[in-house]
Amino acid sequence: MREFTFRIPVRMDDGTLRVFTGFRVQHNDARGPNKGGIRFHPAETIDTVRGLSMWMTWKCAVADIPLGGGKGGVIVDPATLSTDEKERLCRGWVKQMWRNIGPRQDVPAPDVYTTPQMMGWMMDEYSRQVGQYTPVCLPASPSAVVVRRDAPKRPAMASFIPCVRP
Repeated sequence: MREFTFRIPVRMDDGTLRVFTGFRVQHNDARGPNKGGIRFHPAETIDTVRGLSMWMTWKCAVADIPLGGGKGGVIVDPATLSTDEKERLCRGWVKQMWRNIGPRQDVPAPDVYTTPQMMGWMMDEYSRQVGQYTPVCLPASPSAVVVRRDAPKRPAMASFIPCVRP
């Protein structure tokens, strides 16, 4: 398991500098690259991210998907940020993590309070950092696929339904 905790300085629209805390936990990559969402939430903690990365490992294993478990987050209420501030925050997260993510290593995805636009900024920043267009590094970016809003609920239902059938 690898854990990353880092600071993301963001220049706000009013000219002030605000520093956010970001996380990424890569729980287990024995079955393949890590996969898991990036959460933007004001009550985010490393403990939550750690637990959800483990949960992602198990979900992929039970579904026989050749991916490991990962999860990321930023302590922020995105509703309090302008569009430009959100973009700078997303790009800042990638600038901190780009050496430790990518299609063969760790594939971040959207999660709580992240949008296709945010994933697009992250994919663009990752492509800048590595020097080539890399849409697969963030699979839910607007250029890669359309995000299903109910996607986080589906694995839970798929696990629950067989348990309640007679």
